[in-house]
This record gives sequence, C-alpha cells and structure tokens, in this order.
Amino acid sequence: LWMMVTPTSFAAKDLSASFIDKAGKSHGYTLGDFINVTGKAAKNGISADSFTYSGILSNYTAATGLFTGLIVAIVGMEIYNMLRKNDSLKIKMPEQVPPGVARAFEVLIPTC
Repeated sequence: LWMMVTPTSFAAKDLSASFIDKAGKSHGYTLGDFINVTGKAAKNGISADSFTYSGILSNYTAATGLFTGLIVAIVGMEIYNMLRKNDSLKIKMPEQVPPGVARAFEVLIPTC
C-alpha cells in the first residue's frame, strides 16, 4: 500500500545540483537549464517538460515515508477488518470442508 501513495515519476528538468566555488559562493543548476530542444523534436511539441524519470526518492524512505507508511498501514488494516466482519462478503462452504480451509475462503473476497 505504501508504494501506491508514494510518487515514483518526476520531471527530469527539476533534477538539480549545486556547488560552492573557491570564493564560497553557492551555484545551483537544474537539468532544465541544459535541455534545449530544437529541430524536429521542437516541431512535434517536445520540450524540457517531456522528460521524466522514475524511482523512489530517498526522502520518501526517511521519516516522511515512515510516517506515511504507518498511516497507510493503519487505515488499510481498518478497512480490511471492516470488510472481513461483513457477513454478506463471506463465502459459505459446506459442512464437509475442514474449518481451516473454510476460514481461508471466508476472507477471500475482503482480501481481494
């Protein structure tokens, strides 16, 4: 569930880097500063906004992601328990079926 609420696609033009020169002045650049689309690509409407990359940023695996993961887990389990207790969603098995198998089939629909 955590992966469903974590952004994984980003605009490449927003990738940035910075450095500090000998004088102590900070310089920052984004990839968008260096992307110059010309020619046939520009005629087809391709711009710096067209380039994306995928992945999970490290700040989503730190405290922010941990907090989001906890909230998503708690909400997800509460919804699952609510659906599991609903008798109209349970699959009823015949008496001959062993109890362990019957319990597995009872929660099949809420699990899906």
